[in-house]
Amino acid sequence: MPTMRISTNVRTGKKVQLTSWKSSSDLSNGGFSFGIEPLNIPQAFMGNNSKPYWRTGPWNGHTFIGLPNLNSVLLDRVRIRIQNDNQGTWYLTLALAGQPLFSYVNLDPPGNLTQRKGIWTTYPSFLETECDIYGKCGAFGICESQKSSTCSCLRGFEPNNIDEWNSGNWTDGCTRIKPL
Repeated sequence: MPTMRISTNVRTGKKVQLTSWKSSSDLSNGGFSFGIEPLNIPQAFMGNNSKPYWRTGPWNGHTFIGLPNLNSVLLDRVRIRIQNDNQGTWYLTLALAGQPLFSYVNLDPPGNLTQRKGIWTTYPSFLETECDIYGKCGAFGICESQKSSTCSCLRGFEPNNIDEWNSGNWTDGCTRIKPL
């Protein structure tokens, strides 16, 4: 792990990223991937079947601003560094503080980052609420994890598919009640 680089080349589009297995017994590529996207400011992204699933928020030089609890959870054990090689490649590297030199990071089938240094350890979920998941409430939906019904529609909108919406599948989002 100390020399592992997760990277994206903005010129060629070539990526080096973690990919999950389909299952613990099927080692072919699964649905989850974890990598870096430079955008205007680099961020780490997790995808689920090539769709955005979760992101860290921009890198400010010390931490990812979308992970307010990262300092207390991880930074005392893992040093994160993001750099540009000035040839179009952005790298995310991890180094363990005070840990054995040989350590492995894995993205498991349900999308959890795990570390092995003798035994496997699952990092605490970086998802603070289910509202951290991309598109949880679909287009024109509002996600509020503290409410009994997590998703609602913006004022003037209604669920696209009321049966799915009432069953707790909000991904189809909302549509205008009255056309413009």
